[in-house]
Amino acid sequence: MFGFHHGRLLLRGANGTGKSKALELLLPYLLDANLRAHRLSTFGSDRSMHWNLMGDGYPGATRVGYVWLESPPPAFSGLSGVIRT
Repeated sequence: MFGFHHGRLLLRGANGTGKSKALELLLPYLLDANLRAHRLSTFGSDRSMHWNLMGDGYPGATRVGYVWLESPPPAFSGLSGVIRT
């Protein structure tokens, strides 16, 4: 769960720990529910939602990913979504 202190979020970590991926998956999906691959990558690649949730392994497996965004009123009362691949 990400805590937004006074409307701000700080993500820190070593390279490859998922800071960019967290934002790639969270914001576009919750704001407009657009799951097209080019919308979910800051690098402009055509990775599928299956790849974003599971990486290169476990072909054919089904998993559910959950994303949410909360902001204090009056902006939003909260958004949530479920992605099944």
